[in-house]
Amino acid sequence: MSNDSQVAMLLKDFFKISHINSHFPKHVLVRAKYSLEEDLVRNINLSVEGSELHIKSNVLEPGHGSFSVFISIEDGGFNDVCTCHARFRCEHVAATLLTVHKNFSQKTSTEVEVLQLEPRTRQWLDALDKVPNENVMLTKETEEHLFYVLDVDATMSMVKIKTCLAKKLKKGGFGRAKAFKANSEKKRAMLNEVDFSIIARLRFIGDNFYYRAMDGEYLLGRDTGSPLLQEIINTGRCYFQDTTGEPLSLGDRKKLDLNWEMRKENNGSQYLQCFVDGQAVKLLLFEPFWYLDIIHHRVGLVDTPLSSAVVQALLKAPDVLPLEAPVVSQFLEKKQIALPAPKTFPKKIVNALTPQGILCMSTILGQHGNCYWQKTRIGIVELNIQYGDWIFHPSEKKDTLRCFEDGYITEIKRDIEREKELQTKFELIAALPKINDFLIEHRLTYGHYSPDSTEGYAIADEKHEEAGYQFINIKIPQLRQAGFSVVYEKEFLFLPTIDIDEWYTEIDENEGNDWFNLDLGIIVGTKKVNMLPILAEILSHPEEDMVDQGQEGLLVRLEDGQVAKLPIERVKKMLSIVKEFYREKDYDPEKGLRVSKRRLTLIIEMQQAFAAAQLRWFGGDRLRQIADKLIHFERIEPAIIPDTFQGTLRPYQQMGVNWLQFLREYDFSGILADEMGLGKTIQLLAHLLIEKKAGRLTKPALVIAPTSLVVNWRLETERFVPELSLVTLHGDERKKYFNELSHYDLILTTYPLIVRDKDDLLASEYSFVILDEAQYIKNRQAKVTQIVQQLRAKHRLCLTGTPMENHLGELWSQFHFLMPGLLGNATEFASRFRYPIERRQDLSVQRSLNARIKPFMLRRSKAAVMKELPQKTEIIQTVELSDKQRDLYETIRLAMHNRIKSAIDKNGIERCQIIILDALLKLRQVCCDPRLVKLSSAQKITESSKLDALMEMLEELHSENKRILLFSQFTSMLELIEVRLNESHIQYVKLTGQTKDRATPIKTFQAGKIPVFLISLKAGGVGLNLTAADTVIHYDPWWNPAVEQQATDRAHRIGQDKAVFVYKFITSGTVEEKIIELQKKKKGLIDSLFSESHHDKLQLTKSDLDNLFSPV
Repeated sequence: MSNDSQVAMLLKDFFKISHINSHFPKHVLVRAKYSLEEDLVRNINLSVEGSELHIKSNVLEPGHGSFSVFISIEDGGFNDVCTCHARFRCEHVAATLLTVHKNFSQKTSTEVEVLQLEPRTRQWLDALDKVPNENVMLTKETEEHLFYVLDVDATMSMVKIKTCLAKKLKKGGFGRAKAFKANSEKKRAMLNEVDFSIIARLRFIGDNFYYRAMDGEYLLGRDTGSPLLQEIINTGRCYFQDTTGEPLSLGDRKKLDLNWEMRKENNGSQYLQCFVDGQAVKLLLFEPFWYLDIIHHRVGLVDTPLSSAVVQALLKAPDVLPLEAPVVSQFLEKKQIALPAPKTFPKKIVNALTPQGILCMSTILGQHGNCYWQKTRIGIVELNIQYGDWIFHPSEKKDTLRCFEDGYITEIKRDIEREKELQTKFELIAALPKINDFLIEHRLTYGHYSPDSTEGYAIADEKHEEAGYQFINIKIPQLRQAGFSVVYEKEFLFLPTIDIDEWYTEIDENEGNDWFNLDLGIIVGTKKVNMLPILAEILSHPEEDMVDQGQEGLLVRLEDGQVAKLPIERVKKMLSIVKEFYREKDYDPEKGLRVSKRRLTLIIEMQQAFAAAQLRWFGGDRLRQIADKLIHFERIEPAIIPDTFQGTLRPYQQMGVNWLQFLREYDFSGILADEMGLGKTIQLLAHLLIEKKAGRLTKPALVIAPTSLVVNWRLETERFVPELSLVTLHGDERKKYFNELSHYDLILTTYPLIVRDKDDLLASEYSFVILDEAQYIKNRQAKVTQIVQQLRAKHRLCLTGTPMENHLGELWSQFHFLMPGLLGNATEFASRFRYPIERRQDLSVQRSLNARIKPFMLRRSKAAVMKELPQKTEIIQTVELSDKQRDLYETIRLAMHNRIKSAIDKNGIERCQIIILDALLKLRQVCCDPRLVKLSSAQKITESSKLDALMEMLEELHSENKRILLFSQFTSMLELIEVRLNESHIQYVKLTGQTKDRATPIKTFQAGKIPVFLISLKAGGVGLNLTAADTVIHYDPWWNPAVEQQATDRAHRIGQDKAVFVYKFITSGTVEEKIIELQKKKKGLIDSLFSESHHDKLQLTKSDLDNLFSPV
């Protein structure tokens, strides 16, 4: 029996017992019928699994893309799932069923005469006949039309306007829209005069008083809508259905054409479509009519010689079937309606088809009288007749079958005598009672549903299982030999099954280093049965469908016709694995499934899925060992750090280097995601030094970092691995290095420069491409992300303390850079992981994702490695001045240096203390933020590299739930920081000399309610106990170490149970960096420079001054 025959038979049975409208709410059906009429249901695929029918489709939704629908029909009911937010029993599922029903009805149409029309067609023609056909012309265009958020129902008779609020995004377009309900004076006061006038009239037009005006949704009446629409259009803020895409614009006045279009399912049905300039449009039924062009986002007036009443009547036309087309054409001609006639089709008569018998085995429910709680299952068989691809019940009364096929109306003449012979032969062999006779004999009634036909035969009920299996084992083979085909429904009561001895997995490593071949199946007796194609087919419907039926096992029909019973829970686990890596193009029946080595962890996932079940492995011993190390990376062999490494690694850092070496050895990539301050840079540098010593760093390693971190990378490299040759691509001078990049071990550049230097950097090959603060590529559509994807490197690594800031799509973007395919493409990842986790908080999916990425992301928190850390860790955070800052710094430095030298020549260095301190103050203020300097030229500069770097750090620390003390000696600087904190929505409290109530901010911070405490050094540097903090930041370092230490000790003191990290922001090459150098050499000098009283003479030499005021 062909697959098409099974499909047709199952569809027939389903539509006999299931009325689609009864399964969906009215509003869902309205939208579904719109999708049906607009031909939005595409790519319909029907397949049979045993006696279960699977339907797959894609349903377009303008403004939202398309949604995938999966439907499983069985036993008169159906289960469904959709990728839209509703998930099931939605408009897309209903539209799919309506479309399939329509196509099936047309294909099996058996009208005897052409003039026998469908009732809906006859009703439409009767209604159209009553409408007077008057030719009218529209007046000249005088108005323009646009909308807030415009929507039109399926019949185009209802035009809706929805008022909503949406924020404008920096990247362009609008954010998520929310309904604006003008239901209070306060809300109406927010409107400008134009919007107030529009909404006031919308709220009181016709049916809006009873409609959804309180929800911000209004109807536009046919007569009163146009004038108001004119004002809405003039706002320039109108979209179709939602605020995505382009706003609607006004088009030219056009001629309206109505024409018949063929349905794309090629079933011969035609529907009436509105056109403007050859483009399909919707019609807005105002007076006069307007068109809505969804594709080009335009609306405008239309001209038509037809009256509005005729047009509205025409638009209600149902689909015209091939057999109805001549009647409709004749009617339109008689009515003298200026409308093209629907296409007619020639007839083709088929007489030579021989009927075949098909036996459908299914199960019904019977009950004892009216005792609905006493049910029993009954196995039944129905005889159907097949002519070619067409199947029907022999009780059908008509002698001729009519259907549309390949552009012809095909008429199939039935062989009634042969059909009777088939029925007689079946009854003689089967020897079964009719269903009604069986029910009467056993005192039963129909318990589940009453079949339309009672021509079926009862085999046995579940109490007489032996009789049922006797029929299957004895009678069915006889019926097959007599020429009957047999189709089993999935839930057939006496379905024969086979026992499964065990599962197997076979791995072939002979395909090279990047791929391996995998087979997964069951062992039946001594024979291996590959289950991969079967499991992949099951994925066409959700696993929940199997569980909901309360089965102990999933029945799977094998290629040889046998039925295997698989444990549901085990199948679910295997499906969750298979769906992630199965691709039909990668499957070879002889070699198995070709799987990327990056998906090696699926071996572990399969072992875990089977747990205690018997699983026989064939091959793959080496790959299984590698997979085990990926899961338990502490078993990785330790890396030997070269003697030339100028530092000491802590145990957790050594483990990180071990992990990086393991990834390199097996050509994996990964994310080193340790929290800020745990030394990601030093681990990476040790890793690169090992590579150089081993002779594997044959091409340079490219590090891409934020601009603010380049200096830190350079200093750390020079400090810990000075033997690595280093070049920093920065400023205009960088261009001279492009032809010499291969001469260096390490290349430093920035994300902004990657875009500028794209061609030069893409021309080279690298041993490593390393992204520091890899969240910079979180937007997969950003230009910088697309460029780094193209960089050619054998190994790729990411460093970041915050691999995800807002949503899981950011994590996908980084792994797509590292190992494309590990998490599927963006659409697959969103469907499989992102939406279930973010929208439904699905913990099982979360665990699955964690298991997938765990081998390739190493993250240690400070709390986890606290025993290895000192109680206090100090980190210098070096920042480079921006271009405008540098220019201002140099201008002030030159002027003040000349002034100081002149004053010293005149008065001597001992009497120039005030001038020197003033000069140093101005330079330090430029380093913090130019706006601190009281010069008009400085006030115009709003750039501050240090402030930008601070905010990057604060956002990362905030995401890690750190508690931060931020010190500055400039209260005006704290004010500037406040502005940026507010913009980033980070809460804070502040303590300065102006704070009268000191207790409240301290209590609030200590209670853990606020993450950031801004403190002026003089007001809060001493006397406070702030042990709730675990992070201290000195924005502008105080050059007296004792004072700075006292401030740090607000957090690092008795009662502190956490490791404290202290960050000091220093601008590279400036007076800040130079005084720190002097501080180390001449502590007394620095003390005298910045002591509270300046009675002591400055111990400065001319050489010290020249160093302090040297160029950046």
